[in-house]
Amino acid sequence: MDLFKRIERIIFDEGLSLSEFYDKSGFSSKVYYAIKNGDKTSLKPSQAKKLNEAFPNYTYDWLMGNTSIVNEPNVSYGSIMDLAKEGKLGVVLNKNHNALLEMDESYGLWFDKMVNVAALKLLKEKL
Repeated sequence: MDLFKRIERIIFDEGLSLSEFYDKSGFSSKVYYAIKNGDKTSLKPSQAKKLNEAFPNYTYDWLMGNTSIVNEPNVSYGSIMDLAKEGKLGVVLNKNHNALLEMDESYGLWFDKMVNVAALKLLKEKL
């Protein structure tokens, strides 16, 4: 996933307007459009650290483009366990789930893994 798609994903996941993103991230519109236009293709470590502090649901490594694994907002192990206990593993808490699946395959892989872990744990609890 390129840098712009990662930034776009943060904005989308967090439900932010561009001005809200600028305020929270400390990025200027100049930096944002340099990323969008492909003039800037990577973050400085200090920029990734600042983004991680502003948006802790996204790992530093993911922000730097070193991994496809991101800590997803709104869908956590605890929330999946709650769904599993209620017998609703098919229910998704993240309102952007389908859009995220289309935008990033790693989200789907992460989510599937979390559902499987939750289901296995629930089965072990019942035994």
